Amino acid sequence: MFNEKETRLYELNELEEEVNRSSNLVLESAEVFRYERSFDMEALIHQAENHHYSTFSLYDKDEFDRSVLGFRQNLKSNFGETDKVKWTDENSLLTIKK
Repeated sequence: MFNEKETRLYELNELEEEVNRSSNLVLESAEVFRYERSFDMEALIHQAENHHYSTFSLYDKDEFDRSVLGFRQNLKSNFGETDKVKWTDENSLLTIKK
């Protein structure tokens, strides 16, 4: 349910379009930074169960409980019995001139 709950994240092209629509802003550059990450699977599950991420405040108790169960199942089915989960984080940096 994360994609339905979290509405504060934008794709780079969406951010660029918003800046370009503004008459008093000029997009000078846009860069994407990627970071390879890995973390212990049980530690990730523990963080989820303990509301580590701000998005979890948007769930009622039943939704949250179902989502944590689904998260655990997704991790196990996508990463098997390994103890490490690997992914890539991305952050965007826009340089905007007024």
